[in-house]
Parts: sequence; C-alpha cells; structure tokens
Amino acid sequence: MNVEQVINEARFNRFHVLLVVLGYLVIIVEGYDLMIYGGTLSVLMEEWAVTPFEAGILGGLAPCGMALGALFFGRVADKVGRKNVLLISLLLFSVITVLAGFSTNVVMFGVCRFVSGLGIGGTPVVTYTLMSEYAPARNKAFVVGSVASAFMLGGLLASLVNMWLTEAIGWHAVYFVAAIPIVILTPIIYRFVPDSPLTYLKKGREAQLRAILRKIRPDLQITDDEELVVNAGNVGKSPVKALFVQHRALSTIAIWLLFFICQYITYSMTNWLPKLMINQGYAYNSGMFFLLILNLGWARRSHRF
Repeated sequence: MNVEQVINEARFNRFHVLLVVLGYLVIIVEGYDLMIYGGTLSVLMEEWAVTPFEAGILGGLAPCGMALGALFFGRVADKVGRKNVLLISLLLFSVITVLAGFSTNVVMFGVCRFVSGLGIGGTPVVTYTLMSEYAPARNKAFVVGSVASAFMLGGLLASLVNMWLTEAIGWHAVYFVAAIPIVILTPIIYRFVPDSPLTYLKKGREAQLRAILRKIRPDLQITDDEELVVNAGNVGKSPVKALFVQHRALSTIAIWLLFFICQYITYSMTNWLPKLMINQGYAYNSGMFFLLILNLGWARRSHRF
C-alpha cells in the first residue's frame, strides 16, 4: 500500500483539523517570540542606554539565528524525525525567550535572541513539511498557506501583550509569557502530532503508521499485515546547485532577492515602528497601537491570500 497515495486521496477530516489547529498554534507562538522585540525596543534603549546602531544589531540577531536554524534543523529532521525536531526547536526558542526576560545587559539579551532565533528558524521548516505530508492532495496548498499566515497572528498577539504588560509590569513579563507553550503546547504536540511517514518506516514503527492511516482513511480496511511503502527515491538528492542549472539560476536569484526584501521590510517595520511613533510624541501604548494595526493588516491580507 502506497502511503502517499492513501493520504493524497483522503477527505479532509477531524485528523486534519487537529493537525492544522496545532500547526496554527506553533506558528503563532513562533511569531510571538520573534515579534516581541519591537514592542520592548524603546524600553530597552532607555533602560540600558542602547544606541540606535546597537538596537539594530540586536534586532538582526534573531533573523540571523533563524537562517542558520532553518539550515541546521532542516538537515537534522531527515535523520532524527520531524516531530523530534519540532519539539526541540519549540522548546529551544521558548526556553531561551524566557531566559531573555532575565537579561541584565545587552550582551546577555543579544545572545538569547540569537539562540532563540535558531529554534524559531527550525520550527516552520518541519511544521510546513508535516502539514504537507499529511494533507490530502486537493488541500495541500490551502493547509500550508493558511498555517503560514498564522505567523502574523503571532505578531498581533505580541502587540497586544506588549500593550497590556510592558507599562503595567515591565518588559520582562512580555518574555516570560513564552513559558506558556512549554507547559501547555509541547505536551499536546508530543501526544497528537504524528511524525513523518518515512520516519515511521525507517524506525520499524509500521503499526503506528497504520493507526494514523486508519484515522486519515476510515473508509479503507488496513490490516495489520498490510505492507506500507513511501516514495523516497528523491529524498536527499536535491543539492543546492540544482537550483542553478537548466536555466533556473536567474529565477533562483530573483526569488531569493524578493524574499530578502520582503523579510527586510517586515522585520524593519516590526522592530522600529513603535519606537519611531514614540519619538514623534506618541505615548507607549499609542506607539504599540500602530504596530497592532500593521500586524492586523498583514494577518488579514495573508488569510485572504
């Protein structure tokens, strides 16, 4: 029995709904942990006498960590399983974000932001892949696209929490909120999110894969002695140089450049917009309101897309 064919021909059911909801929550948490820096920037600059240049460096550490984390965890996931990498990356950036709340100087805070970026970069790599692997063929684009749009909901949540906690309690509390996924979300993911079908077969866990397939395709009679097959012929055989052959070089460079510009604009706006508004005379919460509206617009647009 071909596992991919069974999944592709399935109807969207409760199994997929649960998987998409958990994917949403993971990406929302990721977006929150990345976006909270912009809301606390003005307070950090005042408390630690941070210059605009140093603030820019701090703001760039998490995205740099994300790039390295995506490359590293993407490779590791093929060896140890996507579910394990998802749990590790989620715990990594959540724990380190909490530690960032205990920072007493710029260096400690910067190190925490970089290390948390490693986990933030690894999370979407495995999350989107798992969504794609288990979504029916007719729903793959919708599932992956809708889960990806949850990132801006995380930014929206970060804006709200900053408005609620920063002036009332202090900027530290905004980072301590990252402990919630450690306590609640991680056990749920461990219990309900499946690993990659190929990982189950590699580790000789066919019984678990059969149980998952029965949830995906309750209309099929899958016996305990049913032989399962995954099309893995091309796994690990797509080097980066393949992006630059057969007239793909120009398209590859253009896509990379476009993605870089989009990320540059996104992180620049989310990091600096509240501070710029505060410099223009707005109160802290008013400055944060501009960021809230920005994330609301992005979230609405991405969901419509």
